[in-house]
Amino acid sequence: MRRFWISPRQRLAPRPPLQQPWGVVGVDWRTKPSFLGAAKWLAKGFLHRRPLEKGSSLAFDTAFAAVPFLVLLVTILNMAGVYSPLRHEVLDPWLATAFEGEGEGTSLATALRQLLATVDGADLAALGWGGLPVLLYAVILVFSAMEAALNDVFDADRHRPWERRLRDYFGLFFLLPIGAGLITLTAATLHRLHVAESFPPAILHLIAVLLGTVACGIVYKGVANTPVPWKSALIGGLVAAVLGYATFLVELKAQVIVARYDALYAGLAAIPLFLLWIFSSWLMVLLGAEVAAYLTDWQNYGYRLGEPWPGSRLMEGVAAAAVEAVAAAEIAGRPPPRLRTLARRLGVPRAMLEKALDPLRRAKLVRVVGRDQRPRVALIRGAKDTSVKEVLDTIRGSELPAAKLHEMQQASSSNAECSLADVVTGKGQL
Repeated sequence: MRRFWISPRQRLAPRPPLQQPWGVVGVDWRTKPSFLGAAKWLAKGFLHRRPLEKGSSLAFDTAFAAVPFLVLLVTILNMAGVYSPLRHEVLDPWLATAFEGEGEGTSLATALRQLLATVDGADLAALGWGGLPVLLYAVILVFSAMEAALNDVFDADRHRPWERRLRDYFGLFFLLPIGAGLITLTAATLHRLHVAESFPPAILHLIAVLLGTVACGIVYKGVANTPVPWKSALIGGLVAAVLGYATFLVELKAQVIVARYDALYAGLAAIPLFLLWIFSSWLMVLLGAEVAAYLTDWQNYGYRLGEPWPGSRLMEGVAAAAVEAVAAAEIAGRPPPRLRTLARRLGVPRAMLEKALDPLRRAKLVRVVGRDQRPRVALIRGAKDTSVKEVLDTIRGSELPAAKLHEMQQASSSNAECSLADVVTGKGQL
């Protein structure tokens, strides 16, 4: 199979094959950008996604759904019998450690304690069956907004169908009680062994960062409607957790200044503090998602931000090599290759392969089967019934005037009787 290589400036060109003991393979020479180059791309991509607008939208949805979300979560935890130990052995000690030495007046700790008190006093049974759909809608609203934002970051094709959306959303939602139960079990064990009392405050901060890393990694992996490797998701989660927790600590130091306006805001001073914390947290989550998206497909990152595509000759070569690989899979009796796998075998970004195959899709020569997370590329009429001439005419004539197209059709008349099956078996040439 022909392969292509990516230069440091993300331009592509064909490379000659390399003879190896196991046969002729392609040369795949890829140079990743430096740390500063990657940081430049990340900054450009992060600003390209309008983070302030997305962060504001997510913060509003979160503030709207915070109490219903926590009420449902606390109800499930109470049914499992883990909320009381979680509150007294994990949340309260963490609040006391994180907000140690806070001054008088309204602070972020006050807002969090007021929120927990509201959740503790809520009675889900008093709402009846009519109130439960409202709570569920609030939870789905947050997950939908989160999926829309992450799909934009990871360049996912579309949203999930509603049935999959409900299944995945509530699957993630019910992971929270399981995680809370594990945290409670660990904290209770350390408390019984009298180990937690000897922990320095830095250990509690480190545990908070690790939990945030795992939580963000699960969100990137499960919410975005595209395959995200665990390595990329966890690295992005680590960036989001570290920066988010650092922002949280900065807000703790700055709350002394905000507390001066307690007399102006009276009892409402906790509201802007809480909203500011949610907004800054979502900004860090989006930045971590940008890091995960870059690590997932760094070769395609520049093209997704509007970088110019390579020349038409190279796109023709990519399309021809892809069609030959699809025909070879059909002749060998294998299933159609996945789009991402085919792009990796050719050594090109997935978005470039999709763009190269667009003329063939419009001409009804190839189709993409199963347009979800793992689409496959297949021939519509089969390798034996698809001629090389019509493939070449479609690839080369997608952007040519009629006169030039007719000239090229005359030049390729020698391949008129040659099919893709002949190319695979060596009887023809593409």
